[in-house]
Amino acid sequence: MLQFKHAIVITGSIGSGKSTVCEILRERGFEIIDADSIAHERLNLCASEVAAEFGDEVLSGGEAQRLVFARVYFA
Repeated sequence: MLQFKHAIVITGSIGSGKSTVCEILRERGFEIIDADSIAHERLNLCASEVAAEFGDEVLSGGEAQRLVFARVYFA
């Protein structure tokens, strides 16, 4: 389990500047853990299981299509 002496969580709505703040922090030597990147990676690693549950339409070229998946999932 990872342990951090200090951690900052950056949240906000679309277009609120999260990526800009993270880039500034990265430039100053902070390590950034990007939950979106991790989730996208995990979704593609589990693409066949996702397709088995939600249908082949959520895949393209063996990768999960997030917008299609979201439409099916939230319908």
